[in-house]
Amino acid sequence: MKTQVHFFPFVFAALVLQSPLKKFQSFPLDYGLAQTPRMGWNSSNKFGCVVDEKLINSNPWPLSRHDQD
Repeated sequence: MKTQVHFFPFVFAALVLQSPLKKFQSFPLDYGLAQTPRMGWNSSNKFGCVVDEKLINSNPWPLSRHDQD
């Protein structure tokens, strides 16, 4: 006797078990603020391998002058 696999119970069970999980989806909170920028300092693309203390210390000054405008 040949055994048949009925796919309907498996599909039905998958749909029934998935539906309660949809109400637990997470959505981003909207506080009316802008999204935060990417973090980090992109030194390898901008300056290559020549990064020293003088270069690092010289970068905040143009940024602070830009914020004062």
